[in-house]
This record gives sequence, C-alpha cells and structure tokens, in this order.
Amino acid sequence: MAKVNLSKKVLKNLDSLKEREQEILDLRFGLSGNSPKTLQAIGKKHSITRERVRQVVNHCFKKLKKAQNKTLEEISKKIEITIKAEGNLIPEQNLASKIAPQDKALKTLGAIEVVCRINPKLTKIKKTPKTQVFWATKDMKLVNVLKINKSITQAL
Repeated sequence: MAKVNLSKKVLKNLDSLKEREQEILDLRFGLSGNSPKTLQAIGKKHSITRERVRQVVNHCFKKLKKAQNKTLEEISKKIEITIKAEGNLIPEQNLASKIAPQDKALKTLGAIEVVCRINPKLTKIKKTPKTQVFWATKDMKLVNVLKINKSITQAL
C-alpha cells in the first residue's frame, strides 16, 4: 500500500457531513494534525454534553457508511487487504506504519479509525491488560487473540 497523508485525504472527503459534524470528527480524531480531543472537551467547545458528542460521532459514521464516498471506500478496502495480508489481525501502530510515512504514523491513528469504522468488515479490538489495540477482520474475535497471546506467553 502506497504511503499517503491519510488524515488530509479523510478530512477532504467528509463532504457528506454538515460543517459542524466535520469539525466534531476532526476534533475527536485529530484529522487536522492536532491531538484528538476528549468528548468532554469537544462538548465544552460546542456547548453540548459529552454524551451528545458521542451521539454526533456515531451519527457521522452512519452517514459516512451510507454516503458511499469512492475515495474513502478505496482507502478502506486497501486497509482491509493490508489487515488480511497480516493474518486478519494487526496492531494499530503497525497498521499506521504500513499506511503512513514513519514520521506521521502516530498522527494517522485517528484517520485510520474513521476509515476502518465505515468498513463493516473491520473491527477494532480494544486494549486489554493482555493486549494492545488491534484492527481485525470481523471474523477475528478477541477470544482468539487471547488464545494466541496465551500460547505465545507459554512458549516463551
């Protein structure tokens, strides 16, 4: 996969969203290059509750899934192919390194989340005491990750 400035591409392709929705997604995921903001901080800026911010973010993802933006779909498909090539599971930081230039990989995590969340075939496996954050295909379950982790731990 060619390394691109994913955050800029994602930000340019949010045209199916209202301006306020675009700003909230940008703030939440740091698409403009700033650090991602908490629901609380975004809510304070927009004079809404953090729960309302969460609802707006979820609504944005529903709209993006329906919008069928060709650019976002292409990026999402390439990420899906990258994840499948890694055995249907890849640590989030490794995925970022495969997609973005090394010096921009960490700032790409928010854009990766936006693109992956609009792909119904991908899922995020959240950090647990025994694992880091992973992106996986839907058929890869956390219980499988924990089994693999346990096997590796026992082998070492």
